[in-house]
Amino acid sequence: MNRENYELLSASLLKDMAKKRGIRGLSAMRKSQVVDALVEYDRQKEATAEKSGSGDVPGRELLYEAKRMGFSDSYIAELT
Repeated sequence: MNRENYELLSASLLKDMAKKRGIRGLSAMRKSQVVDALVEYDRQKEATAEKSGSGDVPGRELLYEAKRMGFSDSYIAELT
Protein backbone atom coordinates (compact mmCIF):
# COMPACT_ATOMS: atom_id res chain seq x y z
CA MET A 1 0.00 0.00 0.00
CA ASN A 2 1.38 3.40 -0.80
CA ARG A 3 1.37 6.58 1.27
CA GLU A 4 -1.43 8.22 -0.72
CA ASN A 5 -3.78 5.29 -0.10
CA TYR A 6 -3.07 5.30 3.63
CA GLU A 7 -3.76 9.04 3.76
CA LEU A 8 -7.28 8.44 2.42
CA LEU A 9 -8.19 6.44 5.53
CA SER A 10 -9.26 7.81 8.90
CA ALA A 11 -6.77 8.17 11.74
CA SER A 12 -8.81 5.70 13.79
CA LEU A 13 -8.63 3.00 11.11
CA LEU A 14 -4.93 3.65 10.57
CA LYS A 15 -4.19 3.34 14.29
CA ASP A 16 -6.19 0.12 14.48
CA MET A 17 -4.20 -1.31 11.57
CA ALA A 18 -0.90 -0.17 13.08
CA LYS A 19 -1.82 -1.74 16.42
CA LYS A 20 -2.51 -5.07 14.68
CA ARG A 21 0.96 -4.83 13.11
CA GLY A 22 2.56 -4.34 16.52
CA ILE A 23 3.53 -0.70 16.04
CA ARG A 24 3.91 0.95 19.44
CA GLY A 25 3.44 4.51 20.68
CA LEU A 26 0.29 5.11 18.66
CA SER A 27 -1.54 7.16 21.27
CA ALA A 28 1.04 9.92 20.99
CA MET A 29 1.15 9.89 17.17
CA ARG A 30 -0.61 12.19 14.76
CA LYS A 31 -2.19 10.74 11.63
CA SER A 32 0.83 11.63 9.48
CA GLN A 33 3.14 9.84 11.92
CA VAL A 34 0.95 6.72 11.85
CA VAL A 35 1.04 6.82 8.04
CA ASP A 36 4.85 7.10 8.19
CA ALA A 37 5.02 4.12 10.55
CA LEU A 38 2.77 1.99 8.34
CA VAL A 39 4.72 2.88 5.20
CA GLU A 40 7.96 1.95 6.96
CA TYR A 41 6.44 -1.29 8.23
CA ASP A 42 5.35 -2.20 4.70
CA ARG A 43 8.78 -1.27 3.32
CA GLN A 44 10.50 -3.54 5.82
CA LYS A 45 8.02 -6.35 5.25
CA GLU A 46 8.49 -6.08 1.50
CA ALA A 47 12.28 -6.17 1.88
CA THR A 48 12.01 -9.25 4.08
CA ALA A 49 9.64 -10.91 1.59
CA GLU A 50 12.06 -10.23 -1.27
CA LYS A 51 14.93 -11.81 0.68
CA SER A 52 12.87 -14.86 1.57
CA GLY A 53 11.14 -15.16 -1.79
CA SER A 54 7.71 -14.78 -0.20
CA GLY A 55 4.92 -13.52 -2.41
CA ASP A 56 3.08 -11.62 0.34
CA VAL A 57 1.60 -8.35 -0.87
CA PRO A 58 2.10 -5.38 1.48
CA GLY A 59 -1.24 -3.78 2.22
CA ARG A 60 -3.33 -6.92 1.63
CA GLU A 61 -4.27 -6.82 5.28
CA LEU A 62 -5.32 -3.18 4.87
CA LEU A 63 -7.68 -4.05 2.03
CA TYR A 64 -9.19 -6.90 4.03
CA GLU A 65 -9.68 -4.60 7.01
CA ALA A 66 -11.31 -1.91 4.86
CA LYS A 67 -13.74 -4.48 3.46
CA ARG A 68 -14.49 -5.81 6.94
CA MET A 69 -15.27 -2.28 8.11
CA GLY A 70 -17.86 -1.86 5.37
CA PHE A 71 -16.04 0.25 2.78
CA SER A 72 -17.56 -0.20 -0.68
CA ASP A 73 -15.84 -2.32 -3.30
CA SER A 74 -15.47 0.74 -5.55
CA TYR A 75 -13.70 2.65 -2.75
CA ILE A 76 -11.42 -0.30 -2.06
CA ALA A 77 -10.66 -0.58 -5.80
CA GLU A 78 -9.45 3.04 -5.70
CA LEU A 79 -6.94 2.04 -3.01
CA THR A 80 -5.31 -0.60 -5.18
